[in-house]
Amino acid sequence: MAGYKNEPLRKRYPLATPSTYSLPFGAFVSKSLGIYLRNLLPFAALSALVLAPWIVLRILLRQDVPTPGGEAISSILQTVLSMVLTGALTYGVVQQMHGKSAGIGALVTAGMQSLGRVFVTSLVAGLIIGIGTLMLVVPGIIATVLLYVAIPVAVMEHKSVGDAMRRSSDLTRGSRWAIFGAALLMGLVSIGVVLLCTFVFATTSTASVAGIEYEAESLPLWMEIAIPLLLQPMNATLSSVCYVMLRQGKENVDVQQIAAVFD
Repeated sequence: MAGYKNEPLRKRYPLATPSTYSLPFGAFVSKSLGIYLRNLLPFAALSALVLAPWIVLRILLRQDVPTPGGEAISSILQTVLSMVLTGALTYGVVQQMHGKSAGIGALVTAGMQSLGRVFVTSLVAGLIIGIGTLMLVVPGIIATVLLYVAIPVAVMEHKSVGDAMRRSSDLTRGSRWAIFGAALLMGLVSIGVVLLCTFVFATTSTASVAGIEYEAESLPLWMEIAIPLLLQPMNATLSSVCYVMLRQGKENVDVQQIAAVFD
């Protein structure tokens, strides 16, 4: 691996053409939102299908069914299944940008096929970002931007964890402010949705005990489940679109060539 960094870009990726390309913020955000909103229902349906075991567990926990370590299991299960979802949506987004559509079955299959690579890449990248965040936050933000397309790389290029992270660092170079801005914007949107739902529910829902009304302390089950089903596909779409646009701009590779990995 020592010679990897010094190996010319054209030699490593024959289709690549070194470029000073910078990701256009406006086009990046608009294209990501366009794909997400056009596919909101199928992406949400895919989320519900992939996250079904987590949904069942949340229902059992809300019904006070004895489940040792239930909350911890729920968190781990959601994380793992979200990785499958990310792999599936990477495939779906690339096909959408290629002018094609893929059925839910094909999306789930793509997610399962890349689960191992996606899991290891997500685990290592998550640890790096987490450690960086503990170091005064800023290193965590930098790591997040550098590794922003590591999962799409793992899915599309079948890279190992180390190669996927190095490849992500190479691709994001020159576009990191745009990526940071888009990720921050989507993060604020996600936070805003959660806060809005919490506020609306807290101000409109009350319960009564012995004739005394009080505000409900937690979101209803359907809302607790619906929010991740809608927000997780948005984040996966953003990183997938970012990967495709960086490949197109930096390496002069069209979507057809990128999507050929699935043929």
